[in-house]
Amino acid sequence: MMLKFAFSTRVLSLWLARCLIALALGGSALPALAQAQALTPAQMAWLKAEWRKADAQFAKDVVRITGATANQVARAVPPAQRIANPAANLIAKLERITGKSLSEEQKIAIYAAEAQRQTQVETARLSAAKH
Repeated sequence: MMLKFAFSTRVLSLWLARCLIALALGGSALPALAQAQALTPAQMAWLKAEWRKADAQFAKDVVRITGATANQVARAVPPAQRIANPAANLIAKLERITGKSLSEEQKIAIYAAEAQRQTQVETARLSAAKH
């Protein structure tokens, strides 16, 4: 019970941080998407590099959380922007690849890592025009 409460407050705080960053940088996520289309090639390259950094950190976190190899995690990570719930998809694939079920604590930690990855990507999107 306490673990679920801690997870809920962490996810809520990450969501709140995303909202505050969006408001501080000028509004909502929709203007950020429109802004992303108007980025220079250098700014877009910076954004892609930041996105790759967030994805790499997420993969490292999943390896640490699950004890799976980096290769197993790389095979289990779904393509970006194609899956509605990438953490759930990753968990199912990883369990299938490793042949072991993940504990509830591990699943919660993966969801938290995914929320952190999304926050990092959104922060990079919102600040890409400055670079």
